[in-house]
Amino acid sequence: MFNLKKSGVEYSFHLELEDVIDKLDCLYLTRLQKERFGGDLVLDSYQLSLANLKNAKPNLKIMHPLPRQNELPVEIDNTPYAYYFTQAENGLYVRQALLDILFSI
Repeated sequence: MFNLKKSGVEYSFHLELEDVIDKLDCLYLTRLQKERFGGDLVLDSYQLSLANLKNAKPNLKIMHPLPRQNELPVEIDNTPYAYYFTQAENGLYVRQALLDILFSI
C-alpha cells in the first residue's frame, strides 16, 4: 500500500463484491489455500456466484489460475465473463515462447 500511496495511485478496500462489481473490467480470483490457514476457516464463504454478476459490466473478464475449487462455480463457465480458459491457453503460448528463447541461447 505504501508504494501505491507514494506513487499517487488511487485504491480502495471493499468488503462486498457487490459494492464494486459494476465498476470492474477485470476480476481475478484464486482459491483459498486451506493448507495455509489453521482452525475452522469457512472456505465456502469465499465464492463467486451468478447472482454476484447481475450488475457486472458487459466487458468484465473473470480470470483464475485454475484449477478451481468452490470459489468459481462451473455455471460461470458459460457466461461472457469467463476468461480463465483463454487465460490458461495464452499462458501455454507464453511458456512455449519462453522455452524457445531459452533453448535458442
